[in-house]
Amino acid sequence: MKIVNLTTLFFLYCLSFSVFAEDQFCSDDACKKMEKQYYKKEYEKIISAVNPSEQYSEGSVFYLGMSYTNLADKAATLEAKDKLYRQAIAFKYFPAYMSLHNLYSESNPKVAMEFVRAYAKTNPDDPAPFLTLGEVAFQQGNYKGANKLLIRAKSLSSGHTAGLDWLLFKTNYILGNYRFAKEVFESALAQSRFEEEIRELKSDPRFAGIEDHIEFNGYKKLLGK
Repeated sequence: MKIVNLTTLFFLYCLSFSVFAEDQFCSDDACKKMEKQYYKKEYEKIISAVNPSEQYSEGSVFYLGMSYTNLADKAATLEAKDKLYRQAIAFKYFPAYMSLHNLYSESNPKVAMEFVRAYAKTNPDDPAPFLTLGEVAFQQGNYKGANKLLIRAKSLSSGHTAGLDWLLFKTNYILGNYRFAKEVFESALAQSRFEEEIRELKSDPRFAGIEDHIEFNGYKKLLGK
């Protein structure tokens, strides 16, 4: 099981934002016009009509940013995609940073992570950048830093959080926060199966003897060798 599916996470974030934008933000004419055009998939019309010097409402920024994103997803070259995502960011549609991350994650991981850090600095109500940074910190052995980032991601998450909870469990077990580690361990298992991850856990020296720990001795059959 993958720790995080960024595409799914990002889609859910945008979907929830779309509903919120429609209900709360589209009180101005520009936003209402963009909304109608967006659902007709008239992305080029939205983009061609914007004025870079004009201040747009939050709802307008959403539809404008998503128009750039939709066009970028259909673009034929990496350069064209990059340009469109950056144009979305220029209009303060900051989730496009994660699109840039996904664009470069395989070819240039170092640059890709810089986009995630830039997005996190905008203080978004989106768990994706904090989860991604937390996973990297864990892999680098920075468990305290990972925990801080993962807790932030957890506070911003709703719905299915199995992968996040599993990573929180491992992080907090290593840190010695056993009670919380058990809490998120049980939350993860309640949401998904972790057969492969449990096999890996049994061969990981950081979790040696976990089945005998007072917080986890109820899972001896599951965790024992």
